[in-house]
Amino acid sequence: MKPMHSLHRTNYYLLITFFALVGAVAMPAADSATQLISPHFTPPPEFAGQLGNYRSPLLFNDGSRVKSA
Repeated sequence: MKPMHSLHRTNYYLLITFFALVGAVAMPAADSATQLISPHFTPPPEFAGQLGNYRSPLLFNDGSRVKSA
């Protein structure tokens, strides 16, 4: 008969293996998630390419350029 601590260790490893397999099977593919949300990362056609007339963040208020950060 096996000692009790050995049975606990075996059960622990079986549970870890079980949950790893269930997680791998239940997890959706990364490609499907990417395809699902990718349309939300493009601007609407009426705003595409319109970035606005913004001042460069690399200019000080007096107009001089930032030389180091």
